Amino acid sequence: MLKNEDSICLIVIILIANLVSISPKEEQPVCIKLDGGNTCHSKDPNPYRYYGTKTPYRIATQNNNESDIPLEGCTPIVFYMLSRHATRYPDEEYIVDLIKLLPALKKNITESFLAGKTKLCIEDMEKIEKFELNMKKEDDNRINKNIDFEGKVNDGLLNFHKTCKKLRKKCDDPSYDVKEIDSFQNGVLMKNVVKSVSERIGVPLTKDDIKLLYITCVFGYALNNSDAWCSVFSNDDLRVLEFNDDIDDYYKDAYGNDVNYKQACPIARYIFNLFKSGENSNDTKVVLHFSHAGAIKKVYAMFGLFRDELPLTADAFCSEQNRKWRSSLIAPFNTNIELVLYQCGEEYKVATFHNEKPVKVNGCDDEFCSFNKFSATYEPMSKACNVSKICCTCCKE
Repeated sequence: MLKNEDSICLIVIILIANLVSISPKEEQPVCIKLDGGNTCHSKDPNPYRYYGTKTPYRIATQNNNESDIPLEGCTPIVFYMLSRHATRYPDEEYIVDLIKLLPALKKNITESFLAGKTKLCIEDMEKIEKFELNMKKEDDNRINKNIDFEGKVNDGLLNFHKTCKKLRKKCDDPSYDVKEIDSFQNGVLMKNVVKSVSERIGVPLTKDDIKLLYITCVFGYALNNSDAWCSVFSNDDLRVLEFNDDIDDYYKDAYGNDVNYKQACPIARYIFNLFKSGENSNDTKVVLHFSHAGAIKKVYAMFGLFRDELPLTADAFCSEQNRKWRSSLIAPFNTNIELVLYQCGEEYKVATFHNEKPVKVNGCDDEFCSFNKFSATYEPMSKACNVSKICCTCCKE
């Protein structure tokens, strides 16, 4: 017979067990379906093509509406463009992994298909079987050479983000927050993408496998090689992976941390000084700079572009379907920003374009802004610009 103390302990244990069993599980949002269902990418008339910063320029700009700026009576005197490089190959580390791991994955999927364990259509399976990886590790970040060019110019200016990254390593900055990235990457949606793709191809996968397959998909399409591996994903799988890229970009390149866009002030200083010199010149000036997505996204944020009312968070997948910060649309291969100084009679004005479309930058009331108003924001920023102070919070001046 149980004593009173033993009875109480048993009751407590039972209550705890019941509470654990009924505790709410993290559930998949209702706005998406990640069920490992049947797909046939080859027959999809509108396959999902928004692949974050690996999106081709033509896809990102296909729905751009023409928008004119009233330029009558105005003459362009300074043209500045900052552009991302063209479509490139993956980083060496990914190419090495693809060479090492993709053949085994291909073999396993083929065996699953023959055993009737996949949910892929025969057309997609045939594309996977025919796929050949035309890459070697020496192709790391390679782009095709289209023109001859002279030595590197203004690398220090255009690599401000690399300078900042080195400086930040000197300090432990507790204010730099990437918790939302970790929360999403370890959350229910990413876990369900792994389950969904595993069930569709009949092969158990890891999160790293998903990353590898996604890289093969997006670079295969961008390089006009083969989009065969996109067929292992449903459109909803790809939407989740796109959001994963966006939340990573938001906290490492944009508004998630102030240092991301403050470090881009050297670009603002260069443009401001270029425009000031243009006021006193009789010659038209054209400056073309080319850099990387990591730098250009920070410049976009520095100019206040594509800022959502609410911060992007790990639980905002459904509520932020129409988010402004969407790398597929704002930072594809070849993404660009142009600022043009015009002389309109006695007045100078600045027009800004993103991917050839007029946009309004911070400090301006519209897309065609008086240079005085532009200067009121970017002259103080230029004078206060100190990348060492911005990026190295523990450095002594």
